[in-house]
Amino acid sequence: MDDTKWVFLDGSKKVVYIRNHRFLKTGHKYRSKLYMRYYDNTLENEPPPKRRHNGEHVYKMVKNIKIVYGKKKLDGTIRDRSKPPIEGVPFKKQSIFFQYLPYWPQLEVPHAIDAMHVQKNVFESLMGTLMDTAKSKDGLKARKDMVQLKVMPELHPILEDNGKYTLPMASYNLDLPERRILCTFVKDIKVPTGFLANPKKLVSMKDLSFTNCKAHDCHVMLTVYLPIAIRAIKPEFLRMAITRMCYFFSKISQKTIGKKELSDLHDFMVETQNQLEMCLPPTFFDIMVHLMIHMVNQIQALGPCYLHEMWSYARFMSVLSRYVHNRAYPEGSMIEGYSSEEVIECCQEYLTIQKGIGNPDSHHKGRLAGKGTGGRKEFIDQDYKEVSRAHYSVL
Repeated sequence: MDDTKWVFLDGSKKVVYIRNHRFLKTGHKYRSKLYMRYYDNTLENEPPPKRRHNGEHVYKMVKNIKIVYGKKKLDGTIRDRSKPPIEGVPFKKQSIFFQYLPYWPQLEVPHAIDAMHVQKNVFESLMGTLMDTAKSKDGLKARKDMVQLKVMPELHPILEDNGKYTLPMASYNLDLPERRILCTFVKDIKVPTGFLANPKKLVSMKDLSFTNCKAHDCHVMLTVYLPIAIRAIKPEFLRMAITRMCYFFSKISQKTIGKKELSDLHDFMVETQNQLEMCLPPTFFDIMVHLMIHMVNQIQALGPCYLHEMWSYARFMSVLSRYVHNRAYPEGSMIEGYSSEEVIECCQEYLTIQKGIGNPDSHHKGRLAGKGTGGRKEFIDQDYKEVSRAHYSVL
C-alpha cells in the first residue's frame, strides 16, 4: 500500500515500479554507490517494507465508509451514491466481503496473485521488447523516460537536424539473425500431444514475432523452452537475468516446495528483479512484473501456486461457453447443457457398451487393442481396464 514505491514516467504516461534494491539484504553489493547509475542515481539504504499479516488495517480504514446505491432522481434525493472518502483513506467504498464474511479481516492473503496471468503478461512484455514488436516496452517515449530518470545514457534518443529522433541500438533489441534463430528454434520444437499448442502456429516467420500465445503456451515457454532459445542473445548478463527469471517461474510451478527453500527463493527473485532493472527499459516494470517479488510470500501463506491459480476456472469456463446456443439466455443454456451431460454420463455408467459424447478415446487404446501392430492381438481373458492399469503402471 503506502510503502510501495512507484515512479510516474512523463513520456509514456504510466506508473512503473522500479527501485527494487530496497528489497535486497542489508549490505548487498547492488545497494552500493557503484550501482547507483543503474537506479536513477538514487541510493536507498532503507529496509524492505514490513509485511502485514492480516487485513485488519484495511478494515479499520473502510469500516466507516457508507455507500447508498441508486440512480439520481429528479429531485436529487438519492444522489448520494457514496459519501466523500474519509480524509487520509485511499478507498472510496467498502468491500462486501467485510460485511458477510466475518473472517475476512483476519485473512493474511484476502486476494491471491494469479501466477497464470503474471506469467502471461511478463512473457508478452519480454518477448515484445526483445523482438521489437507492437507490444514492445521500448520506443521513443521509453527512451525519453530514460532521459528523465538519467539512466542508460548510451540509449538516449539523438535529435537529428531534420527534427526527428534516432534511437541507438540497445542490448535487449535482438538483431535480425538473432530473431530468426529464436523463431526457427521455437518453430522446430516437437512436443507430445496436449503438452503445448502447435509451435508452428505460435511463431510468425514473416514478421519474426510470437503470435496467438495463450496463457498455457506462455507458461510452457517461460518454464521450459525460453532459457534454451535465448542462447542466441549476445549480452551474457541479460541472458543470465532472463534465465534466472525462467528458473523462478519453473520453481514456483512445482507441486512440492520445501519451506526452507522459500527464503532463499525470495532473495533469488529480488536479486533477479534488480538484474532485469539494469538491462531493460523502465517502462518494462509495470505492476505485473513487480508482483513477482511478492509471490514467494504468498506461497508461504497459501501453499504452492497450483492451489490458487486460475487454470481450473479458465478451463471450466471454456467448457461452459460451449453450452451457450442462445446468446439471449447464456446462463440458462449452461444449466441445460450441463444438466443434460450429467444425465448422459449417469446413463453411460449402466450402458458400458455405448460411447460417451465428447469423450475421445485414449491415444494408446489403438495399440493396446491390437490395432496398428504387425498382427492383430486380442486380450481374451482381461478387459481393457485391466490392461490399461497395467499399461499405466509400466509408464
